[in-house]
Amino acid sequence: MVDPPAVEKAFAAGVGGAVGFRVITFATLQAYLHLVGLNGHAGGSYDELLTNALWLLVLGAPVETLSVTCRWREGRWWSARRVAFWPRLLVMAQAVVMYTSTGLQKLSVHWVPGGDLLALYYILQQPTWQHRDLAWMAWVAPLTQVGTLVSWAWEVTAPVWLVAGVVASGRWLRVRDAYLVVGVAFHLGVAALMDIGPFTWASLALYPAFLRPEEWERHARVRQPLS
Repeated sequence: MVDPPAVEKAFAAGVGGAVGFRVITFATLQAYLHLVGLNGHAGGSYDELLTNALWLLVLGAPVETLSVTCRWREGRWWSARRVAFWPRLLVMAQAVVMYTSTGLQKLSVHWVPGGDLLALYYILQQPTWQHRDLAWMAWVAPLTQVGTLVSWAWEVTAPVWLVAGVVASGRWLRVRDAYLVVGVAFHLGVAALMDIGPFTWASLALYPAFLRPEEWERHARVRQPLS
C-alpha cells in the first residue's frame, strides 16, 4: 500500500527523473482528488486551482533545477540544461484564466465602475470569511472602494499580464512587474483579513513562472532554465 506522506515528500523533492516525477505527481493528484471528493462541501475554489496546478506539473515535470533529480545528475542543485517553454506558459495561462474569469463574473453594481464599489467592504463584513470582527472598516470604507476598483480592473485585464509575461522586455517588463506587485499585495491583503483556506498560497505559487530564467539567475543567483 502506498504511503501518502512518502509520496508527498517524493513529489516535493522532485525525485524520479522526468518519468518518475510524473508518476509521483499523478499519484498525488489522484490522492488529492479522492480526498476532496469525500466531502464536496468542505473545500473551495482552491481545490480546482490545486488540481489544475498538479496536472500542469504532470505535463511539465519541472525537475531540471532545485530537485533531487538535478542534484543526483549534476552534482549540484541547479542546471544549465535548457527545457521547453510551454509548461511555463501553461502556468501563466492558468493564473490569467483564473483571474479573468473571476473578474468577468463580478457584474454587480458593487463591483463595476459606476457603482458604489463597496463589494470588498461588504465581503469583509461577512462572518463566514472573517479572521476577526472588521466592523472598524466602516471608517476606511473609501479605501475598500479603491481596492474594489483596482482588484476588478486588475482581474478583467489579466490577459495583458499574459502578453507582458511572454514578452518580458522593454515596457512590457514594467507592465508585467506592475501586475505582479498588485497580485502579491491583493493576495497578502486577503490572507491577512480573510479566512479562505490555502487559496492565497496556491495562487502565489504560480507567480514564479512569470519571471524569466535569467532573472532568477540574476536576482537569486540560482540557474533555473525554465524556457
